[in-house]
Amino acid sequence: LMLKEREKSDTVSLGNFYTRRAIRILPAYFVFLLVVLVLTFITQFHLAPSQWIRVLTFTSNYGWDGPGGGIPWPVAHLWSLSIEEQFYLLWPLAFLLAVGKKFHPTKLILICMIPILISPVARVVSYLELSDSIALSNFSFLLRGDSIAWGCILAIVFVSRGKWLDEFVRKHRVLIAMFAVLCIAVPLVLTRLLIVGIITVPLTQTLNAIGVSLLILLSIKYPRAGPFRALNWKPVMLVGVWSYSIYLWQQVFCTNPTYFGLEHAPWFLSFPLWFVPAILAGIASYYLVERPFLSLRSKFRT
Repeated sequence: LMLKEREKSDTVSLGNFYTRRAIRILPAYFVFLLVVLVLTFITQFHLAPSQWIRVLTFTSNYGWDGPGGGIPWPVAHLWSLSIEEQFYLLWPLAFLLAVGKKFHPTKLILICMIPILISPVARVVSYLELSDSIALSNFSFLLRGDSIAWGCILAIVFVSRGKWLDEFVRKHRVLIAMFAVLCIAVPLVLTRLLIVGIITVPLTQTLNAIGVSLLILLSIKYPRAGPFRALNWKPVMLVGVWSYSIYLWQQVFCTNPTYFGLEHAPWFLSFPLWFVPAILAGIASYYLVERPFLSLRSKFRT
């Protein structure tokens, strides 16, 4: 989006970028947290002040399993949204520094290489417990940021070397698909078997990110080919539209009832029935909270 904006207007508005992100993410997020607050009053569920600070500031991924104590399960999933928000804070600034007055795709790719090189090393340091720094807790941006960087590289190449990419994918799409699947499957199998740790510890997430990025590329170039056709089915597209709200709400329902002071799980907290209220809550959140703000967000598009 930033590359397209710069291509059209020769500049990128950070103010508009952050406003669009805030309108997209914060309304549903704060409604979710409001319900969590209500649950702390009407059930035995509890969040300590320090934990409230972390979920309100999108820093719950730090200390999730290390110094500072854990995050209770009903809000534990917010670690991934925290990483996304930290990316939104850092990447546009790095983008503007690299682009300047003239677009230099190589500069942008070199910036992306920083987390790509650092994160595998950080994962090894964390795994070997060579440091107890909160920055090296398992869900920190330092350990996970390289996954997003591969997506950024794909976007940069997509815009700056589009013709070359089209030709390359056309000639090698079968090999790209096979390589992508192997990047995802092989590290996961090796991880489950607890073997070749010298490779899987630093590189499983790296290889997974490469594989997913390549599959995304193929799905864009060949949307009607093979399994990618299913991504354009209307029911699947609807799930994509609702996905952010479903992501927010599902954790409240797929949780141990003891968090809420219940000895036995009611039907809406038992597997697999909890899928029903989780999806319904997500749909309601989308249409009642997210969608009304979408038209407002469009006003900040260039």
